[in-house]
Amino acid sequence: MFHFRKASVEDVTQIALIHVTNWSEAYQGLMPEAYIQGYNLERREKLWHKIISESLAEVLVFEVLSEKQTSLLVGFLSYEKVYVCESQLNRCFSLSSLYVIPKYQGFGIGRCLYQAFEEKLLASVGSASAEVRLWCLDSNLSTLNFYRYMVFYETDKQVKEESPGACLIDLEMAKVLVYQEMEGERF
Repeated sequence: MFHFRKASVEDVTQIALIHVTNWSEAYQGLMPEAYIQGYNLERREKLWHKIISESLAEVLVFEVLSEKQTSLLVGFLSYEKVYVCESQLNRCFSLSSLYVIPKYQGFGIGRCLYQAFEEKLLASVGSASAEVRLWCLDSNLSTLNFYRYMVFYETDKQVKEESPGACLIDLEMAKVLVYQEMEGERF
């Protein structure tokens, strides 16, 4: 059994572990090793504790419950409202993180987590439309393809970061969420 819920401070260690594990596996060979090693558990725990305890972003978790009622977080997502937005929509959000434990990838958990986020977002904006933006490393093809599958498009913006031995390029992606009134089925 599984469910989505808002993260709490008690989740910080599991969230940090998912973040560090994913980061080291996903970016192996795509970024300099020293850059990857900068994402260690202690630093991520401090970061996520601050984010969650100070409500700097909304954090949703995907939790699996065993028959013995023990739980394991297998993924998380974080986002925040953007107050200065270049979009014509006045409701813009930045998706800053979406990670799933590597051994649980390929089962649709990332897609389910993202869809739960969209539903929560659309419920919060009411009958208005909203836009979600994110940044993705240009060489991370699996992540780029995931967001393309989720109907994101690449804007023409990119950010280059020079580091010893590499030039990292992040691409901006966006998606417009349109509120649609759902009609009940008629029999």
